[in-house]
Amino acid sequence: MNVGAKLQSALEAILPAGVAVCVLPIETVAEPLFAQEEAAMQKAVAKRRQEFALGRMAARRALRQLGIVAGALPVRADRQASWPAGVTGSISHNDQWCVAVVAKQPNIVSIGVDIEVATPLDAGLEHLVCLASEQAKTAQDRESGLTAKRIFSAKEAAFKCQYPLTQRMFGFERFEVKFPNETSFVAEFQTETPPFKQGDLLRGHSLRMGGQFLSLVILGENSGY
Repeated sequence: MNVGAKLQSALEAILPAGVAVCVLPIETVAEPLFAQEEAAMQKAVAKRRQEFALGRMAARRALRQLGIVAGALPVRADRQASWPAGVTGSISHNDQWCVAVVAKQPNIVSIGVDIEVATPLDAGLEHLVCLASEQAKTAQDRESGLTAKRIFSAKEAAFKCQYPLTQRMFGFERFEVKFPNETSFVAEFQTETPPFKQGDLLRGHSLRMGGQFLSLVILGENSGY
């Protein structure tokens, strides 16, 4: 089984019913964009255009798994993907892979996914990404740079998941991330961000495989938000 198949299989194993995923190598030849999507890419460089087109391709393939034949997934004013009615989803990519996770509402309220190459976070960025409490813990880890990158990925996924509910943009300091074990994390709100209260938790999956960090947060209809 190649890396892509392993990533796909690992995500499928943790997804609840009604949630679908598609993982594609970043060098995959992307399908043509719809006219509404092209509008957002008129000034994009080739690399950004490939990332965008592949993200839309992965999202449409994931939607087909749910029985949804999607047309254009244009960019909204807030730069988020415009999903079909009754659907929520999340897209992420790095220099190697692209991943899209989608689900039907209302069973699933919101999704946040992030994929990062499992290399150490730049030491100059750690103080921007990690709270003092998180830095104290990474300092005790012999792979501190990798742990910081894992925190970064978890916060990215948590942010993507909360955004459809809060419509709020904020920095890394809003969450404190902890890892109860090797495959999960919790992101705790450090300040009230309605509908989330200070101390509320977003619980997610944190996987390391195939040279990648994969972070995933899924809020179900019984999450209370």
